[in-house]
Amino acid sequence: MLRRSLPVLLAGAAGLAVSAAPAGAADFTWTGAAPQPSWSLPANWGAAAPSDPVDTLRFPALTSPACASSPSAAACYVSTNNLAPGLGVGGIELDGGTPYELSGNAITLGAGGIAVSGAAAGEPAFPELGMPVALGAPQTWSMEAGAVDHELLVTGGVTADPSTGLTAQLGRGTYLVLLSEAEVGPVTATGDGSLALGFPPRQGRLNASNGRLVSLVDGASLLVLDGVSGPLATDGGAVQLGQFDRAGELAVNGTVTLDSAGALIAFVNSPGTEPGSDYSRLRATGDVNLAGAQLIPFGGVDPDTQACPQPTPDDVLTIVETTDGAVSGTFAGVPNGATVELTCIGASGTPPTARIDYTTTTVTATILTAGTPPEPTTTTLDASPSSAVTNQPVTLTATVSAESGTPAGTVRFERAGTQISDCAARELDDDGVATCQASFAAAGSPHQLTARFTPAPGGSLASSTSPASSVTVTPAATTAVVTFPVSTIGLNQPILLTATITPAHTGPARPQGLVDFRVDGVPLDGCTGVELTPQESSSITQCELTYFGGGTGSQTDQISVRYLGDASFSGSTSPDSPLTVVLSQPSPSPSPPVTAPAPPVSVGAIPPPPATTTGPVGRASTGRAQVRGTSVDVRLACAGARGRSCRITLKTTTVVVRRGGRVLSVRPAQSAARTTRRTLTVAPTRTVTLAAGSRRTIRYKLSAAGARLLAGRRQLAVTMLATQRTASGRSTNVSRQVLRFKAPAKAKRKR
Repeated sequence: MLRRSLPVLLAGAAGLAVSAAPAGAADFTWTGAAPQPSWSLPANWGAAAPSDPVDTLRFPALTSPACASSPSAAACYVSTNNLAPGLGVGGIELDGGTPYELSGNAITLGAGGIAVSGAAAGEPAFPELGMPVALGAPQTWSMEAGAVDHELLVTGGVTADPSTGLTAQLGRGTYLVLLSEAEVGPVTATGDGSLALGFPPRQGRLNASNGRLVSLVDGASLLVLDGVSGPLATDGGAVQLGQFDRAGELAVNGTVTLDSAGALIAFVNSPGTEPGSDYSRLRATGDVNLAGAQLIPFGGVDPDTQACPQPTPDDVLTIVETTDGAVSGTFAGVPNGATVELTCIGASGTPPTARIDYTTTTVTATILTAGTPPEPTTTTLDASPSSAVTNQPVTLTATVSAESGTPAGTVRFERAGTQISDCAARELDDDGVATCQASFAAAGSPHQLTARFTPAPGGSLASSTSPASSVTVTPAATTAVVTFPVSTIGLNQPILLTATITPAHTGPARPQGLVDFRVDGVPLDGCTGVELTPQESSSITQCELTYFGGGTGSQTDQISVRYLGDASFSGSTSPDSPLTVVLSQPSPSPSPPVTAPAPPVSVGAIPPPPATTTGPVGRASTGRAQVRGTSVDVRLACAGARGRSCRITLKTTTVVVRRGGRVLSVRPAQSAARTTRRTLTVAPTRTVTLAAGSRRTIRYKLSAAGARLLAGRRQLAVTMLATQRTASGRSTNVSRQVLRFKAPAKAKRKR
């Protein structure tokens, strides 16, 4: 969003305030696991929701595949404070490389302030603090330097008692961007980063009304595109008006006091005399003391051509002005009437020049020469092949030409304006050609690719960007494999199944999405729709399988997995792998430990088919149960020879988790620490007898106990277990299904 225009002036350091946690305060770490991004939902914090007071709120990088992908899913980093306004928070810790959007009700922030960690390698993200913040104590907001520049956008407004000071500790390449109003006590910016005001069309206001001082010390910059501030002073800091692609204007309500170690950086971005649009201006209501500060007049650079603007000779630009005070002092080495160049970093050609004049109320720059533009260049891009599959290498070839001969410089290859990994600063060869190999995912296809030429320093050439070349990418094939540590197990012995999905081409994209584990071609209950975890060159997931029941002898089942595919990879099914189950023995020794990485593990269980089906016993099966209001419809079937039958028993239970006598949740899952867990039957147990060859759909309702549980909650998660009595008198499971009842909406009472 913002780009630093000047190398670091001075380095400095400041201490980070430490919060004193109120009694009873606790830390909370955002997980974003709930369907809605509300702070009141415990799942979004892993356990309980925050309540006043809070010690530290932590907003880390999230590790689920959807959130870790680039770009991440839109909802991953949305976080909305719907708790009571004024929630007391000791401090906030925020990952600077994530696109968090913190919004909602106001908070009161304690002495811990805000700490933003450095952004990791890659394209920077712009986390946003969109909720109103009241400062409850003097504090430091720190931004740690990272591998790439990064910003914190403040859009919700900041207030404090005029005596409550704020220190901004800014690491190199960081920006604390104020796009709203902040009226606090004295503000001190320190470090090698920038405190920024405004980004059109939004204005930033810092102590614009309360008259409290804004100080820039030890190399910190105040970068202004459109801003209003209180009195301003530098102590080894810099005031930067505008940036490469736009001018800026700062209005100071009060005095401006620069120092000999400070600087004023002013950009001229286009021909014309409109302050804040064509050129940058500092306007103050009080006295302005230049005090021998450095003046750095910059020519803005066209982002496409890298050319300096060509201002109109004799145009007079008022770069410093006071309305009710006086201008005193001069800039270092720039006496009245001195000629200066408008420096253009990275641009070629001859820069413009201007004459600096001082009056009692202004500093003006009168354009003397417009400068000469650089020689145009032409860049073309060829992508081969133009049609590929995910991760298939594509060769990008950029050719740069100019009238005066073979250009020298570098080429940056981009996709939709963003640098392609490992394709930056590729040197042109003697023929003006640069190449790079890249690969792309089918998601987002077709990809629009460009090559951006930057001329070598000291030359006379302009930069140029190629027309876009389109590369169409289709999903790549995958190979699915299922493995397990032993080939023979006993009853009640868990075995870990591992599915590995390998793409046809290895590259930055890895298969994501869901996998179904299967036994003899039938999906395994509890192990369908299991999410993959990307690894170095493939993706894996796991499922724990247990056989239970009884019988004699052994049976061999065929285990397989089916990958459902995603936007970049086609689905695939693994070959069958035999697994032998000894039915007449108790569990043998545990399986050897699995050394594969530990993705999320699902749990499934299937019964062996009845070992003996003599006499009247057939083979029972159940279809998918369907919840209808407070009832369940389930399809039952019985297979076998004439004269046989199936006796199927249906039992429906839920797990109630309590702490201190209070119900915390109702779900078919394990309980947390310091809780009690009780299994309740929530529907009448049903026993149905079917003749072989027949099918039947039955409906049964929740019991009174189940209905009461549902009435007090939004939904009720239950487990339906279907069992069959074999000829030998043993019970064996037919299926296990997890069902969710939703509480009916309450009708509005008529007046």
